[in-house]
Amino acid sequence: MNAATLTDRQKEIISTAFTEWGRINFSHMSLSPIAERLGLTKSALYRHFRNKDALVAAMKEVFLHDYEGMHGDFRRAAEWLTGGAAGAREAVRLFVRDHYLFFLNHPYYYIFFLARILRPPMRDSGRKNRILQEQTGLFRRLLAAEGRHPGDEELFTRLHFLYISSVHAAARVFIDCRTGYSRVPDLSEERFRREVDRAARFCLQGFMGAGVPDDLDYRGLENSCSVPREEMPPPDRIFSAVEAVVSREGLRNASVDKIAAQVGVSKSSLYFYFKNKDDLFRRMLEREKEYVTRIYADRFEHLPGFAERSYCCMVKTATYTRNNPALLTFFDWLRFQNIAPAVKAPDPSLTREMHSFILTARDRGEIDGDDDELMSVGPLLYVAAFRIVMENPGLGWAETARRLRVFHRLCLGGVFVKNLFPPEGI
Repeated sequence: MNAATLTDRQKEIISTAFTEWGRINFSHMSLSPIAERLGLTKSALYRHFRNKDALVAAMKEVFLHDYEGMHGDFRRAAEWLTGGAAGAREAVRLFVRDHYLFFLNHPYYYIFFLARILRPPMRDSGRKNRILQEQTGLFRRLLAAEGRHPGDEELFTRLHFLYISSVHAAARVFIDCRTGYSRVPDLSEERFRREVDRAARFCLQGFMGAGVPDDLDYRGLENSCSVPREEMPPPDRIFSAVEAVVSREGLRNASVDKIAAQVGVSKSSLYFYFKNKDDLFRRMLEREKEYVTRIYADRFEHLPGFAERSYCCMVKTATYTRNNPALLTFFDWLRFQNIAPAVKAPDPSLTREMHSFILTARDRGEIDGDDDELMSVGPLLYVAAFRIVMENPGLGWAETARRLRVFHRLCLGGVFVKNLFPPEGI
């Protein structure tokens, strides 16, 4: 369905769906509250959308249509910028600002983006890559004015980092939406400007700015920080059951009944201690998150500085995920079945433990930023490493490590960091 061909009634239904489902983080989507809010029967809804999947597909089209429109507005505004470093810096700030405004002006788009556009990965539609490719000409012109001529892969990689960092930064003003409240955050003009400046500064400078080391021993860090298979926890029974059933039946036919039978219990027994399947899977993921959080407490003592410790975090995340195929299959199954359990935020003390090395680096003078700022960008290291593995499950370790190294350098020095691709031998 094309967003431009929607009827007024379909637009009204889609708008109501964003509001009603957004209040529950798009985690348990029923047509009943939408029909009730509009004063319709469910049968009447089916005259406009043949089923719930068709409605969700239309919501995606509306989101992507608006998202592409935002990027078009950005390009037109940035075309007036002069070249060189100053023009490139201002383009980055505009890019970040427009992302903030886009999500602020559409109350439930941010959580919809996280819950539905990234599951399955947005790259499947090809639209994210097309959006980024449309920006390459602009940034190529701005960089050429200061004598820099990056190739296609390098420019695309830098823009991908800018895109990920901007979307991640926008989460700071959507705390209420992520916990299920329905209102748009009340953002003063001063705080909005401060948030945009903070996010743009990270996109431009990363954690370390010009202090990024060029001689980091990436290969040595990969050897010392990897989580070996023998240290992995015993596989969760349900994760393993999902993996076995998906392997035997395929993603489409891997029902909860068959998974329960694989565990050796009935579905009602599986739900005995939980409210529903969303609650069951949420509890499972929370236990997994707590274990993953605790593995970051070691393997740091022998590392000299922030550059080494931050890469160690990425390697831990990547190797833990690669060594847990049942977990990867479970996430694939969740995405295919359109299940989005709302996982609560981790224990603050565990989160602080994970990021203690960042605050220590700040206290040592290696990086700048207050606690709030650093604690907000720190998770980007883990999220990026997880997604590199999650979206490319068949990727060999050599290519996985190469992508980790490149993204790490971008996090350290920002979107215009020099020597983006470290030598393979390091």
